[in-house]
Amino acid sequence: MLVSTMFAEWKESVRRGYRLHITNLENKTYTYTIRYWVTPPDNSTDWTSALNFFFSVLYFALYGSRAKVVAPSFQSSGNLYVAAMTFAIEAGQTVSVGTTPPVTGLLPANFAMSFLEGYITLEVPVLRGGPNHLTFMPAPQASGPLKVLLNPETTMVHVDTTTHVGWITNADGIVTGKIPVVPLNFDTVEPLIVATGKAENEITPNGLFKLGRDALTAAVKGAATLESASTTATDELTAPDRMSALVGLLCELDTQEEFLSDLNKVLAQNKAPARICLQGAAKR
Repeated sequence: MLVSTMFAEWKESVRRGYRLHITNLENKTYTYTIRYWVTPPDNSTDWTSALNFFFSVLYFALYGSRAKVVAPSFQSSGNLYVAAMTFAIEAGQTVSVGTTPPVTGLLPANFAMSFLEGYITLEVPVLRGGPNHLTFMPAPQASGPLKVLLNPETTMVHVDTTTHVGWITNADGIVTGKIPVVPLNFDTVEPLIVATGKAENEITPNGLFKLGRDALTAAVKGAATLESASTTATDELTAPDRMSALVGLLCELDTQEEFLSDLNKVLAQNKAPARICLQGAAKR
């Protein structure tokens, strides 16, 4: 689901990041994936490394503590760049997830502007590895939508660059604390509007719907309008990871014959070495 827009800024005196408070309103633990979709400054170069530096961390925090911090790994997706983080939330609990520029260091030289914009999505991913060693079969986490409470906001850390270098200050210049290694003690926050217009929302788990004609049509249309059809950055995956993704996606295909016929036409047009048929159809 679409959560909200995102605005991040890296100025000498302030760093603006993004934080989302999520409450699992269900009665069991579920796994979620947040994705950060960023619009690059332009399309003249590969911004992967620069964006990984601009957003120094992706974090998952519980009860206000620093529970998990990872380096971002942005990948090109069409004319956007995306990074993701997956985490679990126990029943009824609230966690914070987000990203922020580093407090120390200089803005990368190839940034003509000091801010970036984008949007945030949240999903309930499929879990692989079902019964009877079905390693690649997608397993939806639930049979229906899951309720969550969402509260997005912009975070800020003000840095005094004159008399207290290395110390956090508020907007009035009052020192509030020394900058830690990972600056999650933000001194200012500004609320954002949830895309749905309400805090309580429902997320339909991935895997409830098969990959079918609509997805195929969108993929063909997208490949025709983009410079590269590799919008999911599969070239950056290792051969085993690409094979795992292929087998897993085959397990998600719809079984309608008309769709499979259309899919085989696309495979033939692209000189793919394989075609898709229903199980048992080759024996008839």
